[in-house]
Amino acid sequence: MNGVELTRAEFSYLLATLNCSKVIGLDDPSLFPTNPSVRGKTYKKGRRELETHGRITPISDQPDEFELDAMLLETVSIIASPNFMIATTHAAEKSQSQLVFHYLSDDNTVELTAQDEKNYRLGLITESEIMFDRIAEMMQLRSYNGIAEARVEHKAFEQLMKLVHKGKLEEAEELLGSSQLKADEVKSLLSAIESNSRGGLVVVRIDSGEITAGRRVSIYGSGKTAWMIFHVDAQSTDTGLRPCSEASISEFIVDFLEELSN
Repeated sequence: MNGVELTRAEFSYLLATLNCSKVIGLDDPSLFPTNPSVRGKTYKKGRRELETHGRITPISDQPDEFELDAMLLETVSIIASPNFMIATTHAAEKSQSQLVFHYLSDDNTVELTAQDEKNYRLGLITESEIMFDRIAEMMQLRSYNGIAEARVEHKAFEQLMKLVHKGKLEEAEELLGSSQLKADEVKSLLSAIESNSRGGLVVVRIDSGEITAGRRVSIYGSGKTAWMIFHVDAQSTDTGLRPCSEASISEFIVDFLEELSN
């Protein structure tokens, strides 16, 4: 994955050159200053930093003309006007939550992360498998050989969550008694819900700069004992329960993208 680190001012300047007024999913108003004085200073600083870092270079024999790194411009243009966006969050035991965005165009994908309060990292991804691997790695997912899957009513799942949080695991097991999950699978699911490891994945379709549709899945637990929790579909009153692995999360993303493309 080809990556580059940009300061906030550099990123702001590049977005402005593309007439981009917002980045879907990203909450950073300083990238789009509304005060004319602040805006002018930000763009001037961004342009200067891009030149300092060799991303804007003078064109030989062409006075006062400059060339912007073509790969960088393509990367930012995908973020500015994507077809889809995938937001992935994960918080492991006793660690801060991580947030990664993936912006998809027809041909390529860009990964966007905030390195700190002043810098962003952008990575151009040319193969979807790389994105899947990155998401699975972030969520600490592993392979899983089982094929367990179950559905429960939304209200029953809400009750299940309450029982687990109150430590009433035996009652929670009884509630899942008719779910067709095996005893060891039930224990694995409840252990995942009980753990402090949490994650989530949102896939949205974007048309003309606006979110027009989306799907969401929550991840409980990590490693070989992670489970995904999701609404089966908009018309169903069921919550889906399924072990979450490297393969299954990739499968879900592909299914979501296909569903949202229709």
